[in-house]
Amino acid sequence: MKAVDPIARQHTLRALATLGIPCPEKYMEMLKAVPANEGIPGLYPWWFLPDPEATGKYASSVAGRPVLPFAQAIGHDLIACFLTDSSSEPSVVVINPWSEVGAAQTRATLANYDAWLTYAKETSERFMAREKEDADDQ
Repeated sequence: MKAVDPIARQHTLRALATLGIPCPEKYMEMLKAVPANEGIPGLYPWWFLPDPEATGKYASSVAGRPVLPFAQAIGHDLIACFLTDSSSEPSVVVINPWSEVGAAQTRATLANYDAWLTYAKETSERFMAREKEDADDQ
């Protein structure tokens, strides 16, 4: 994974502020605490996106509404995005933008960032269990 430019790393924060959408406090805290070129601790394979601006337009077209991507499950075709069609704390949609089937592109719609953290932890546990099974089979 390429090193993350600190300016690109702040894109989502600036975009939320520009839209007048409150930034989830836990997201801001985690973004500051996670080194730019490391995964999110305890949430493997989730990483904060190195350049969410580059992904935003494409993710919005897949989601069918304006979104701000903020994290990706590297190697698992999932991108977590804040929905920007609200003036309250944003809800989150998890998409697979590489899926060819429209309905399969949206994997989860979650009430807020805290709900995404629970989802990310659950998916992380499944990914880790699957990788352990694959390693045991070899």
